[in-house]
Amino acid sequence: MKSFEDDPEMFIELQHVMAQSYCDSPDHRKTWLEEIAKKHEKDKNFIEAALCHVHIGGLIAEILYRKKSYPHGSKSFSNISLNVEIDESKLKDPEDSGNTRYILIY
Repeated sequence: MKSFEDDPEMFIELQHVMAQSYCDSPDHRKTWLEEIAKKHEKDKNFIEAALCHVHIGGLIAEILYRKKSYPHGSKSFSNISLNVEIDESKLKDPEDSGNTRYILIY
């Protein structure tokens, strides 16, 4: 990623790929999405930064849904962006990843 620091679009794309790879670790996914948002804010791409935060909200909603604490999950964000449900519903179940529960520090 260091070699793409001068190419903002490629740098963000690589960060997005990293965030996508963490569907089994909500904390890491949230961290990568926050980093992408910071980069967008620095570059004054405020709509893109806001969408990163929407994805974080979708991730939290999906975790709460799977814990039976929220009735809709990430699909409740589909009026904002269809990508939120698509991306955040990929969250792996803790049993599949060897974890005993979802952990998300916010």
